[in-house]
Amino acid sequence: MTGHNSEAAAASDQAQTGRLRGRRIVITGAGSGIGRATAELFAREGASLALLDREEHGLSEVAARTRARAFQ
Repeated sequence: MTGHNSEAAAASDQAQTGRLRGRRIVITGAGSGIGRATAELFAREGASLALLDREEHGLSEVAARTRARAFQ
């Protein structure tokens, strides 16, 4: 049962609607956890992001993946 749910979640994660195209969003704690997941989702939806985190390593990785500006 969990395999089916994870497949549906993965398919949902890949969908792009462009709902946030043209929006500028600041995300704190973007280097890990919920902040990272939010950054990746919002980037897929077309938002321009400014990412903030205390830890440079995770932050720079997320910024590269989402083409966002990173601030430590």
